[in-house]
Amino acid sequence: MACHTGEDCARRQGDFVRPVSCFAAAAAACTAASCEHGCDIYRTEIGGPKLVLCAPNASSTGHMKVCGGIANWACPENMTCELGPEAANTRDASGRCVPATG
Repeated sequence: MACHTGEDCARRQGDFVRPVSCFAAAAAACTAASCEHGCDIYRTEIGGPKLVLCAPNASSTGHMKVCGGIANWACPENMTCELGPEAANTRDASGRCVPATG
């Protein structure tokens, strides 16, 4: 995903984590991370960069295909989050990443 370079890449929520490489695409970031259980994309700010992180275990990953929900997962570039009808009734609605139109 689009990612700030330099020191911003080494911080999460203002706390120093460790220097990380930045990539232009989520798939490239996930491949480089060599995650055992796949990757998830997290929104850091509206319109800002997205964080691609390894899933902690096999049961808690959306594999960059599930979006929204309490985890606040985002979709890869050129995709959008399509929420189901239950989204109107809950604050923790998750959806599926589908190709962006237009």
